[in-house]
Amino acid sequence: MTTLCPFCFDEPGFRRRLKDIRPNFPRDLKCDFHPSRSGIPVAAIAPIIDAVIAPNYVTGGYEPYFAGDGDKPDYQQQGMSLVELVGDLTQAEHDDIAREIVNQLIDDDPADPHDGGETFYADDQSYVRYESSYNPRSEAWDQFKIEITYNRRFFSDIARGRLKQIF
Repeated sequence: MTTLCPFCFDEPGFRRRLKDIRPNFPRDLKCDFHPSRSGIPVAAIAPIIDAVIAPNYVTGGYEPYFAGDGDKPDYQQQGMSLVELVGDLTQAEHDDIAREIVNQLIDDDPADPHDGGETFYADDQSYVRYESSYNPRSEAWDQFKIEITYNRRFFSDIARGRLKQIF
């Protein structure tokens, strides 16, 4: 069983979340990458990452590109590998840390290919951020950012209204 600690990651929000759940595990459980620190089983960390990736990312589409040795295109999948995505989201200290989480995500994937199910997490897939066509909170947030960046940075009634709409 692999164990990781909050200090394996540089993303402040994720690190804080791990610090919050750390007391739920035995103190003598040590981090595999920082042996002097208490660890959290990767099986408890993976669902936190899954809750971010599953609703916000999809497997990338394939786009043609021409290698130059003929008129037949090759196809390349768009996006980041799962290790790159997890590393980017968590700001993992090492690729080995992200790899441990990826292995757990793949193991925990509920789809069973033997039963005809299609797994979401795979080493041979690339992932891109899913942009839904309409999300009123995202739209309000985008309008808020424009208002405080380009119009009235301080004392903006429009920005105040957008924040009330979002929250």
